[in-house]
Amino acid sequence: MVVAVPNNWYPFVGGLFNYDASSEFIDKEILKSIDLAKDGLHAVLMVFSTSCRFTWEDVDVINHIKDLFGDMIFDYMIIVYTGGDNLEAVKKPFEEYIRDPPEPLENLIHLCKNRVVLFNNETKDKVKRQEQVNLLISLVNSIVASNDGKPFSIQGSNLSSTSNGEGDQS
Repeated sequence: MVVAVPNNWYPFVGGLFNYDASSEFIDKEILKSIDLAKDGLHAVLMVFSTSCRFTWEDVDVINHIKDLFGDMIFDYMIIVYTGGDNLEAVKKPFEEYIRDPPEPLENLIHLCKNRVVLFNNETKDKVKRQEQVNLLISLVNSIVASNDGKPFSIQGSNLSSTSNGEGDQS
């Protein structure tokens, strides 16, 4: 199951902050999205584009996710880059593209145990498309195995206090 979070739910949209929604509202909507996955979350995809630079806003997103879910979220995270077609157009191998990332991105890659995959959004090559999907599925399966099949739980995260919709009143 894939839970997509609409742009107006999340405070960080396209590298920009959404100041129209309160942090409390956003946290509750994220919790609702997680609850949609009845069997739990076995993998979380952090998506970047090769056509965009890694920015300090991206660092803020990563820190916000860490604040909400705790460090354990990275045990379930895969970094997905889109725009492999952009790299092919300039004949730049993906390994070269991510060779010397900014320190916060390097740290994220390390926290995610080097689970990084590139997708070519424009390829018409059915074999290449299937290989991309197979690699992603393989990474998801490795996450499931390394977590003994247990899905990510919000228990103990900062979101767990909003699980009843009102926070803990005791």
